[in-house]
Amino acid sequence: MTLRQWVVEWNGFEGAPGFSVMYTNDVTGAPGAMNTFWTAIGNYTPTGVVTTRRNTGRKIDEATGKATGVWTESTEQSVTGTGLGNWSAASGACITWHTNAFINGKEVRGRTFIVPLAGNTYSAVGGISSTVANAIQTAANNLRIALGQDLRVWARPFEGRDASGTPGQPGYKPAIPARVGTSWPISTVVVHTQGAVLRSRRD
Repeated sequence: MTLRQWVVEWNGFEGAPGFSVMYTNDVTGAPGAMNTFWTAIGNYTPTGVVTTRRNTGRKIDEATGKATGVWTESTEQSVTGTGLGNWSAASGACITWHTNAFINGKEVRGRTFIVPLAGNTYSAVGGISSTVANAIQTAANNLRIALGQDLRVWARPFEGRDASGTPGQPGYKPAIPARVGTSWPISTVVVHTQGAVLRSRRD
């Protein structure tokens, strides 16, 4: 299957730019749903912080991870945040995109970090207010519904790993077989009130 890689660039804060990366099937029609989602998110990002959804990106073979071409859609969209209050450039919310898929006993899931968030989005005890967390979750869920099976979480291909060390001894690592990349539709969306902190602006 061919995937489209969607890149949203964040600017307007110390440490910028930052990037959010999402994946869909290689279909048209996604820009409208993406625009609606990022416009809703702009209500909670600080005034002056700008998110720009690019109107072009790579096509990727999900099995190999190699680029197969470039897609181009309608004009890119920029959204300027409108949230108020002092804020931290490194902290905000995390959207977790759950799937019904498991690989080697672990759920395939994705994350989109909404960082930074405006100061007025936080509660008196230091977390994200439940009202804001619910609103971000609603925006994310609306994106999931709008795109249906076309919004994907990509499990990248893995070259495999040989066993190392001695079984039963500290430091032992079992072998992990190689696997091709796969992508999965999103089943549920969760946004917690606990804040997220980024160490990198490439998440």
